[in-house]
Amino acid sequence: MNDESELRIFLAPLGSSVNYKKSLENSLKYEDISGYLTKRDENKLEKFSILFAWCNALGTKKEWDQINTNSWVLFCKEKKYIYAGKAIYKTHNPLLAENIWVKNKRGEIFEYIYFFETIWHIDIEVDEINDLANYQKGFSPQGFMYFKEEEVVVNNILARFESIESFLGIPKNLQEMDRELYTCKKVGLSEDDEGFPEGKEQLKAHLIRERSKKPAEVAKKRFKEKHGSLYCEICGFDFSKKYGEIGKDYIECHYTVPASDTPEDYKIKPKDIVLVCSNCHRMLHRRRPWLKKKELKKLLKTSEIAYLFPKN
Repeated sequence: MNDESELRIFLAPLGSSVNYKKSLENSLKYEDISGYLTKRDENKLEKFSILFAWCNALGTKKEWDQINTNSWVLFCKEKKYIYAGKAIYKTHNPLLAENIWVKNKRGEIFEYIYFFETIWHIDIEVDEINDLANYQKGFSPQGFMYFKEEEVVVNNILARFESIESFLGIPKNLQEMDRELYTCKKVGLSEDDEGFPEGKEQLKAHLIRERSKKPAEVAKKRFKEKHGSLYCEICGFDFSKKYGEIGKDYIECHYTVPASDTPEDYKIKPKDIVLVCSNCHRMLHRRRPWLKKKELKKLLKTSEIAYLFPKN
């Protein structure tokens, strides 16, 4: 690979293609692809029983040439970056590509391939990346690319977040785990003070942190019994008052600590959960580490005062 020590960040659109489901959303078994590998590929990949991979057509070979083993690739779909992975190997292998992915509309094979040991679920708006890169608001990658002023962007990220992993929201205690796809699902309150066991791991093609839906149902029931309706604990927004019948009994549950930061036998308690509207839920996740309830309430109050009593 090229310039092995240089930290690089690439952006890749997923578009409407179903190809990403075959090798990013789901893993590849080494035994299933070994028959299509070159001897060099085998030497690099045979130690991995499970892999993730993505691919480029000839048109982005120039960018593909720049990938090294210190390269991160962020995958964008519908104005949001949803996956991220750190490259471990790349290969030009038309035979392998033809047996994994379908051709594009021009009949091209995605023959320039790069592999990951782990693919992470992330949740980053395109404009958060655009702000760091000084790109126009709303910009999203139309083809595989790296930043025009890459060193500046990387330095901006490291200055604000100390590491790429922290910027991406990858939990510290999972950063070194092998071949694990991290997912974090919404949860609610516990039924009683003892709570529900959380964080169970199931071995499938990869490990998934699983959570029960029951706590969320109990949370909404308790809150409604106490307050008469469900509304945001931060801004007070009530979906039923704004939208009528369609908004009745709707609210989102924000789990204040990522699932990955809790042990497998952890039990959720009421103090861990905040009931929020969609807007406040998104704002809580806008910074890493996540904002706390009282911090967002303070920011909201400050912005309201600034609006009502402008300095000028």
